Amino acid sequence: MNNDKAIAAAQDAVNQAVSLGDDKALKKHLSALRALGVSKLTQKDGNGATPLSKAAESGTAHAVEILIEWCDVDAPDAAGNTALFSAAYQGNLDSVRLLAKAGDPLATNVAGQTAANYAVAMDHVEIVDFLVNRGALLNSSRYSETLLHAAARAGAVKCARFLVDRVDPDAPNANGGSALALAIEEDCVEIAAILAPFSGLGSMRGYTVGRESAWAYSAFTGAARCLKHFLSQVEWRHTDSDGHNVFDFCLSFSPPSTRAVCVALLEGAIPLDIGREMVNKHGKEALPLLLARIESHDLEQVVGEIERDGKENASSPSTKNRESIASPTKKRL
Repeated sequence: MNNDKAIAAAQDAVNQAVSLGDDKALKKHLSALRALGVSKLTQKDGNGATPLSKAAESGTAHAVEILIEWCDVDAPDAAGNTALFSAAYQGNLDSVRLLAKAGDPLATNVAGQTAANYAVAMDHVEIVDFLVNRGALLNSSRYSETLLHAAARAGAVKCARFLVDRVDPDAPNANGGSALALAIEEDCVEIAAILAPFSGLGSMRGYTVGRESAWAYSAFTGAARCLKHFLSQVEWRHTDSDGHNVFDFCLSFSPPSTRAVCVALLEGAIPLDIGREMVNKHGKEALPLLLARIESHDLEQVVGEIERDGKENASSPSTKNRESIASPTKKRL
């Protein structure tokens, strides 16, 4: 019993040394465990994490190196994550190298993700590069998402730039959408701009409203930052198979929280000749900024015509004759 208490005390001391990042104390307490006849650490915390996972999360690469021989490298926690997942998430490349060499770099958790997904989530591109070279280009078995989808979801710009020519950019997720579609849904304009030259939007399980192009889907989803980026590409007279145009996408489908901003962007950019058609279709109340642009333009034209007529009349011969009769020159003395 006393031996059991000593082992338990030494194991607690190991965990404390790991949490404090005290590698010297860690080696001391592991030596004490070895003297008590213990050669493996099998205990886990309440989340199922081993001391090795805790070291990968908050300790040093040295602590990871020490604990690799004491713990099962591929032991999963309650979520199915191994120590490699923790190291990848924290961006500790030295620990990732040690753990990937000692264990399975392609291990998946309960969501079907690999450690590379966790590195992408934090935009640790150097770790993604390392793991990709170890074969980590698997799609999630549960969500059918590529690492490029993960980058779009996380707003991981560096990883998106790295992955765009290494992963099929048109690969669909479970909803049928590409990584570009997901980037637009997240209104991550930086990633949408990277992906747009290489990718379509996907099928969205056959639901096609607003999915013909990046600008249309930006309007449909109310992605204001993306819509602003793609404004120069808008085909103003384009309609989908149901007759919806870009204002329909915004006015009828975009979220109320961003609808006004998106509509205002369109009202300010549309050519006025087409804008008149849109006002006639949607009504003056729906597009007040566009109506104001049109009225201001028309007023400027009227004022300009009046000014031109005035100048032309002032310079005409008949006007000069009338001025001469009304104001005869004085006789010279």
